[in-house]
Amino acid sequence: MLRFTKRADYGLMAMHFISSHGDEGVVSAKRIAEEFHIPPERLAKILQRLAKKGLITSHNGPKGGYVLTREAGDITVGQVVRALEGPLRIVSCMSEKDDCRNSRAAIFGVRCKRSRRASAWCSMA
Repeated sequence: MLRFTKRADYGLMAMHFISSHGDEGVVSAKRIAEEFHIPPERLAKILQRLAKKGLITSHNGPKGGYVLTREAGDITVGQVVRALEGPLRIVSCMSEKDDCRNSRAAIFGVRCKRSRRASAWCSMA
């Protein structure tokens, strides 16, 4: 089973919340933190990373908050997780640099590389 770090989990919850409340305008970090009982300081760092990677944008001021930079359907789970955790590799063959000595992993790696654009799973990699 694939498990997310707390940072990735919180980031995904925040992105979903921003997405589902986007029609209301900006969503404040305070509102997200209260909704999910996330420590505000921790959430602030997560939102900063997501903004730095271009997934959300921040609006300053008393009525400030966050909005998605593009349609929710155009943002993958993999993009959010990579923005927060860095590059992920499910198996060593997911990297262009690694040699695949394990044939099962090599087959998986090739399939994944060939279908990377079409597959949400490979978007995680």
